[in-house]
Amino acid sequence: MAPLQKRALCGLVFSILWAILIVVLFIVKGGASVYSQDITMRLTLAGLLIGGAFAYLLITSPLIKLPGVGKVVIDERDKKIMERAPRIQLVAVLIALAAWCIGLTEYYWDSGQIPVIFPYIVLLSMLIVNVIAASLGILIGYWRLERGE
Repeated sequence: MAPLQKRALCGLVFSILWAILIVVLFIVKGGASVYSQDITMRLTLAGLLIGGAFAYLLITSPLIKLPGVGKVVIDERDKKIMERAPRIQLVAVLIALAAWCIGLTEYYWDSGQIPVIFPYIVLLSMLIVNVIAASLGILIGYWRLERGE
């Protein structure tokens, strides 16, 4: 397994666990209605988001040497994979955004408006999807390369 591929796999595992932690904490603390009124909940989740994104960057950055993984030397194959990975990110973000738009619109159709807190929650969730899809894009790139695509 290539060093960049190892980092992407570590990043994917970390980002999925990170997302689960945020979602579980969000639900346990009371959901959107409490989120809009509780500054402690908002700051806690914002801290988890920022801290998790920073940790993800440390894990996946090819410029940082990690124990057991080593410094990543990027070759032409890796560059090609990294150039294509944003396509996966874009598709993932667009699918998640479409799901939010359809779900919120259908759920709040009768009231005629979506609560003001939801665009903020949608933005935060798009950041999470983007981070997960970044590692997934790299892993899919290696998988396609191994299959000869």
